[in-house]
Amino acid sequence: MATRTISATLPHNSRRGLTVLDWVLSLDATFRQRAALKNLDPRLLDDIGLTESARRDEVSRQIWDVPATWRK
Repeated sequence: MATRTISATLPHNSRRGLTVLDWVLSLDATFRQRAALKNLDPRLLDDIGLTESARRDEVSRQIWDVPATWRK
């Protein structure tokens, strides 16, 4: 059985394309990271240099909407 690939621009480390499993795992990681960001207290948010507004913007993005820097 051949592995199906999806043409997507999520981060991965190979030239073979993004498998469905890679894509699902990337979405899961994005979900978990945004959930953690949503729950940071203001002191920790300040430690990483994010404003409350930047946090709100990031956690309100769609799960498949990742920053361009993640796509490299």
